Amino acid sequence: MSNVQGALKSALFAIRCHRTEITLDKKRPNDLIEVDLVISKIEAALAELEKCEPVALLALNNTVMKRRIEVLEDLLTSAAAIASRNGEGTHWDRFTGQLKINGIGNITAKTFRVLPSDDGYTSPQPREWVGLDAHQIIEIRQSMLTDGCLDTVEFADAITAKLKQLNTKG
Repeated sequence: MSNVQGALKSALFAIRCHRTEITLDKKRPNDLIEVDLVISKIEAALAELEKCEPVALLALNNTVMKRRIEVLEDLLTSAAAIASRNGEGTHWDRFTGQLKINGIGNITAKTFRVLPSDDGYTSPQPREWVGLDAHQIIEIRQSMLTDGCLDTVEFADAITAKLKQLNTKG
């Protein structure tokens, strides 16, 4: 129920209560006619409002949806422009902030990677795995020894970090 409907229904209730008082006072017959006229006008206004309100809400929803589409089109156009320049010169915090404001997460639901079925697909060249030899492992172990003790979790983390360093591009 809208605010207008609520106000009209409250006014209608008050006038009906006032009508009862007028009916009891037989000395004011013209007042009763005027009150009945006001009641009928308010009832007619309520009936019209109830007919029109869904249409008004629909128009409001259409306006909101059009604005949302405009905002999302703008973000999509920006994303395409960013992609065309490989992200250079992009204020990423501002862009992802605008995405979040508009209810879009920073995790892409769909990726558009080149697939083997696409024209021009070339499979990536396999890279050779680089491992650690015994000497490198002992070196890491020695650097982590404290009073003859070794934290095995930290040792495993150090080995993992070294392997990532050796096997990651860049």
